[in-house]
Parts: sequence; structure tokens; C-alpha cells
Amino acid sequence: MVAYITELNSENYTIFTQNEFSLVDVWAPWCGPCKLIAPIIDEVSSEYVGKLSVGKLNADDNMELVKELGVRNIPTLLFYKNGTLLTDEEGNTLKLVGNVDREKLKTFINKYL
Repeated sequence: MVAYITELNSENYTIFTQNEFSLVDVWAPWCGPCKLIAPIIDEVSSEYVGKLSVGKLNADDNMELVKELGVRNIPTLLFYKNGTLLTDEEGNTLKLVGNVDREKLKTFINKYL
């Protein structure tokens, strides 16, 4: 399977999130749950190619950006639409934190795609 994932950093993050619909996986190499969801993220990147841009942001290498984003736990999946973080009715950022299964992620994506 081919994964369509962009490695993100402070230089390309803003441009990447300007895509129509983007998923950002904030992760770290030492994180067990991050390793568990990595194949799911790869699969989603292939399944939704052309509809969803998928990027990975290494928390260890981009600590300032992670702090700006308010990410406190990893893995954290953030969703953007046209450069804006998706929020719920109360204005809370829509994100998935921790170990997420394939169906939960796909249901979430399909709801907002």
C-alpha cells in the first residue's frame, strides 16, 4: 500500500492546512499508541487520496508548534477545513486523542468531508 503523507514542520504547516480538508497526526517516535495508529493513518491517506490531505507532525521536532496548537497528549489527530481547525457548536477544537480505531476515524472523516 502506498501512503500519501506529508511530513510537517513549522515551515510547511500553515500552507499544508490550507488544503480543502486536512488531517494532521501529531506523534512522536517513542509513543506506543502513535505506532499503533500509524498503519490506520497510512490506510486513510490512500483511501481518501484527492479528498483528504494527511500530514504527520513530529512533536519532538516541533515543540513550539505543538505548544501553539495546544496539544498536550499524543497521538492527537487535528482536522482542518480550508485552513481552519474544525470546532464543535461550543467552539471546542474537534480532535481525536489517543489510540483511535479505524472505524471511529473513518466515521469522523466522513461526517466532515
